[in-house]
Amino acid sequence: MASSVSKRVSALVAGLTVISLGCLGTAVYAAPSIGSVVAERVSDDVFRVRVQGAGFTEKTDGNPVLYDHVDVTWENGKPNFHQSQFKDGQVVQRQDLDPNTIWAKPSLPNDDNTGMLVVKSKAHRTSNGVAHYFGKGGDNYLGWPMASGGETINYSSRSMYASFWIKLPYDMARYYAIPGSRESYRFIDGGDGSYGEGIKISGLDGTGKIIRYKSDLGNQEYGWLFFEPPEGVSTHDMLGQQIVGLESGASTIFPSSPSNNKFDDFGYIPPRGKYARFWSDSSGKGYGFALGNISWAGHGLSLWSNEYGSVSAEPGRWNLVEVEISLGNSEGTIPPRLAVYMNGQTFVRSDDKWEQEILNVNFDDSSGLTIALLGINDFMSVPFSVEVDDIYLDKSLHRVKICNVSDYTLYRQGKGTCEVQRTTRWTDTEVVFEKYLGALDGNDNYYIYIFDKLGHFNQKGVLIGAKNVPPSPIESIEIN
Repeated sequence: MASSVSKRVSALVAGLTVISLGCLGTAVYAAPSIGSVVAERVSDDVFRVRVQGAGFTEKTDGNPVLYDHVDVTWENGKPNFHQSQFKDGQVVQRQDLDPNTIWAKPSLPNDDNTGMLVVKSKAHRTSNGVAHYFGKGGDNYLGWPMASGGETINYSSRSMYASFWIKLPYDMARYYAIPGSRESYRFIDGGDGSYGEGIKISGLDGTGKIIRYKSDLGNQEYGWLFFEPPEGVSTHDMLGQQIVGLESGASTIFPSSPSNNKFDDFGYIPPRGKYARFWSDSSGKGYGFALGNISWAGHGLSLWSNEYGSVSAEPGRWNLVEVEISLGNSEGTIPPRLAVYMNGQTFVRSDDKWEQEILNVNFDDSSGLTIALLGINDFMSVPFSVEVDDIYLDKSLHRVKICNVSDYTLYRQGKGTCEVQRTTRWTDTEVVFEKYLGALDGNDNYYIYIFDKLGHFNQKGVLIGAKNVPPSPIESIEIN
């Protein structure tokens, strides 16, 4: 029988303000205000948390569409243990080969790509992790989750929140490929998933890194060399300059012109790659947004801000990516917006021009948005691998997060860690979720943040205690 465990504490929650990047509209909504937090022990390691307050805004379904922990996948509130029976390294298949698949359209394995695998023996993102997704090669991804209807989305919505953790071995925003030379085999690379030796580029400060040398790639006589230049170095800076390995002494010349035919034409290839795509229609005719080095916002609309490209997924570590999309409504009470965050920091957000143009587009209201691609997908990313875990999708901007920072402004500065929670009930005055600590440190304090349908949230977190300690009712709230 579940027992209720609680401890009363005092809490001061100051300055609950509306935070919504790029949000414009005629309606006025107050940020969520938390009044009490109580936890009930469901089992030895599961706490059901009940948050009461005001301004949470109504949500049609208390459950997210998808929360995929890989070994267990929550689909519209129901657990699916299909992949818990997978062998280590088993590939995720399409429906024709696996009628019970979690993903309707994952990539297909081939000579250069493993496909997306469920791995259990690799180091996981969390200390108690059981499995996560892994793919080796430049074209491995998941797509069109069955929880949202597979390739035909089974709900209508003009907004979407998605998040996922991703790990890449190299910086997708900074890697280059150039044709190899007679002595390129002498460059020291680090093998799969590791950097090789440092490099210097003539006339430029700083040290770059060798990634891989692929002697059998493309139609060039000596294949292709992949590397990262020193930080802050542009393509123009490198034109015609010599690249020298610091340990090997091997050298080559950076081409003075780009390749016009991928790996079959002489010339440099600048950074590029895509690791997520969100669509409303599998034919590509609806709204679409792709996340990567070449970003687009569907229908040719602009989508730029001064934050774009200033942050990227840090190589060799797990990075949390969050995507908020709202196409607005015809009444003007819900404004259009698009924002992407990388480990809390703004990666890209919609500008005023995009918001005004979106209002003039007649979108099909019979569909919603879903994950069309998640992983890695580009001809250029040959030496890459990709790891993905804890994939979350919902048809609104509502969500709950537990963070180890007391003020969300700190998280926007790239400090601290947050974990998205799986909600089970949501009204304007009450939210219920099962506590998921993920990779949060057991020595930290934890704070709750609740996001409403417009993405507004309580900027000051509400303390709920340390690891394995249940949340506590709040004795008093003071609003400054």
